[in-house]
Amino acid sequence: EWNRVLALYRLGRRVEADTALASARRRSPNVYRFLCADKVAQPRLTPGYITHGGRDEAWHYRELHLALWRERGALEWLRASSRKATAKAPGVRA
Repeated sequence: EWNRVLALYRLGRRVEADTALASARRRSPNVYRFLCADKVAQPRLTPGYITHGGRDEAWHYRELHLALWRERGALEWLRASSRKATAKAPGVRA
C-alpha cells in the first residue's frame, strides 16, 4: 500500500496519491510515523515474523524503502501532508 502511494506521487498523480496516502495512514499509521521521523529506534524483532500494522513492520519498511522516499521530494511531500492534515483537523489551529 505504501509503495502504491510512492508510485502515484512519483508519477505525478497527486490527487490519487493523496487518496492512497489517507488510506495507508489509516491502515498502517506506524509506517507513516517511522518514515517521517528523523531517527527511529529498532523495535523488538522476532526472526521470521512481522506483525501486520506493528512497529516491526514499520521499521522493516523504513529500512528497505526510505532511500526511495527521499528521492524526488516524496519524503518532503509526505511530511507536508502531515502538517496539512493537522491544520484541517477539528479543534486544531495552525
